[in-house]
Amino acid sequence: VDGIRYFQLYWPKTDEITISLLNRARAAGFSVLVVTVDAFGGNWRPYDMDTAYKPFTHSVGCAIGLSDPVFMKKMGLRPWSFGEYVKFPYDPAAVEKRIQQGDKEAKMLKDVGLTWMDQMYSGGYRTWKDLAFLRKHWQGPIVLKGILDVEVCSALYKLSLC
Repeated sequence: VDGIRYFQLYWPKTDEITISLLNRARAAGFSVLVVTVDAFGGNWRPYDMDTAYKPFTHSVGCAIGLSDPVFMKKMGLRPWSFGEYVKFPYDPAAVEKRIQQGDKEAKMLKDVGLTWMDQMYSGGYRTWKDLAFLRKHWQGPIVLKGILDVEVCSALYKLSLC
C-alpha cells in the first residue's frame, strides 16, 4: 500500500532493546509493526545447515543490532555504521582462521554476532502479556503474522492488539 511502511520485528529477549528497535523504526518512518507469532527461533535453511553457513556468528547480517545504541552499549561498544567492520566478500573460513590466530577484531566480531543471535532467538513463545507490552510501546497498527486459529485472531481483535 502506498505511503505505508511496514517494520518486521524480530523480537529481542530484552525489553530495553525491543523498545530501542521500536523507537528507531518509528523515527525512520515505519508506521505498521509486523510480528511473527508462529516461530520463535532461527529458521536455518537445509543448505545453510549442511554447509555450516551461519554469517550472523561473525556479525554479518546483524546491522540492526550492531547499529542499535542500547544493544551496543550492553556490549561495551558504540553503534556501528554499515560496513564499518564487516567486509565483503564474506569468507567464514578466513574469519575463523583469524580468530584462531588471535585476531582481536575477528574475535570481537564473533562475540558481538553470537550475542546478537542469542538476543534475537529467544527460544520461547510470547504471551498475551508480551503483546500488550508491544501495544504500550507502539502507537501504530500491529499485524500479527502466523496466526493459525480463527478463535485466537478473534481474541486478539477484542484486545485491540490488531
